[in-house]
Formats: sequence, structure tokens, C-alpha cells
Amino acid sequence: MNDLGNLRKNVNEKIFEALWNGILPMNRTPPARRTQIINCPVEGNSIRSTERMTGTHRDPICRLLVEVGTGCQPRADERPDARPFLPPYSG
Repeated sequence: MNDLGNLRKNVNEKIFEALWNGILPMNRTPPARRTQIINCPVEGNSIRSTERMTGTHRDPICRLLVEVGTGCQPRADERPDARPFLPPYSG
């Protein structure tokens, strides 16, 4: 293998090692897009409509919503007036 081939091999191994160890971020949705994705279901849109509006596949949308929900759970649990279930309105 020539010098250029060896250099490419070494660089690719270093990049792969950095990605594998979490040093370099892999594919991350930009913060502006993440905000847009979070706002859509809050406004009452479905995951599929969020997918169409933002151009993001539904798998990352669901992962982001789980991540946000997990982050909000401790805050919701510490509220004394939080009710986990409200009975349906019968009026």
C-alpha cells in the first residue's frame, strides 16, 4: 500500500475510534429543528404530520420525544398539584 493509502487507513481508524467512543457526535438533529419537532406535537400535530412538516423521519422524532419526556419526568413528579389522571368530563 502506498503512503496515501496508509494515511487514509490511519485517519479512518482514528475517526471510527472517536465516533465509537463518543468523542465526535454522530448524526445529531440541529437545535432549531429539534425545537420545531418538539413544538409540533405540543400544538396537536401527529407524528406523521410532524414528519412531513419538518422533513425528519419518525424514528428520530420518537427518540427525541422520549428524551424530552424523560427529562421532564422529575420536574413533573415534584409538583404537588400534578394529577396523573383526570376523569373524563361528563356534563
